[in-house]
Amino acid sequence: DLDHIFDRFYRVDKAHSTRGFGLGLPISQRIIERHRGRITAQSTPKRGSLFRIELPLASRSILAGIKTSAVINVGTATLGALIGAGGYGQPILTGIRLDDTALILEGAVPAALLALLVQGIFDWSDRLLVPRGLRLDSEANSFS
Repeated sequence: DLDHIFDRFYRVDKAHSTRGFGLGLPISQRIIERHRGRITAQSTPKRGSLFRIELPLASRSILAGIKTSAVINVGTATLGALIGAGGYGQPILTGIRLDDTALILEGAVPAALLALLVQGIFDWSDRLLVPRGLRLDSEANSFS
């Protein structure tokens, strides 16, 4: 019977002692598959049935967290100059000490551009990794 439970109008109860038209599971399956998920069923006689539904809902939140931490790390890397590690933080700190705005911008502008580049790379990867059904409307329509 498990082979047919997702067929439309299929009912396990041949005596029709329970109400329904045999459409609930097929409709559920279509909705789940439209969201790039899947549903499986297991049944043990006299013990019941187990339906397992897998939906990739967490992918958007996971990628957003990774993206945020990557962009924050770019900004935090400029603090390496405080311990003598150099990098884009060195001209920023020297510019602050000398009260030289041009020198501050010499380190701040490339660091900001690098952060924007990292943000852009993660935005692009979101389009590849997040299923279309989980994207915001503006994202789903902009690159059709």
